[in-house]
Amino acid sequence: MVRKASGLYGLVLLVLAGCASASQADLAKPVPPGQARFVVYRNDGVYESLQWVPVTLNGREVGGAGPDAVFSRDVPPGSYRVSVLSQALWPGQTKTVAATAGETIYVKIGVFQGPSNARAEGFGTGPIFVPEIMNPAVARRELGELSHAAALM
Repeated sequence: MVRKASGLYGLVLLVLAGCASASQADLAKPVPPGQARFVVYRNDGVYESLQWVPVTLNGREVGGAGPDAVFSRDVPPGSYRVSVLSQALWPGQTKTVAATAGETIYVKIGVFQGPSNARAEGFGTGPIFVPEIMNPAVARRELGELSHAAALM
């Protein structure tokens, strides 16, 4: 049974990898006139969660962030709540940012395991995902080696 489950898990990963549509060239394209761009990524280590986490802008799911993956979304300028939908709750899982026309906002999805007493404190258990608004220079350096994943529309 375990062999079948791991085979299915591998198949799902291959399908997700086959859905790749963004590329370095896509990210390098200028932001369309009158739009702002969100670039969302994870650059986890080998001991981090393999789980994909849904990412929302103002409550609308715009993509999924998986291990060492990146996606982008062009949006109208405005105020945005960037959230991740984690199984475990934790402070800071929503960030608010003002996006201006022509701007690229980099959001890194961090993942960590909560403290062992997290369930007792009402936060739940499992991997905890938190968005972080990144300095553009740092984000571009971290993006160098990541794969590019298609995001959900």
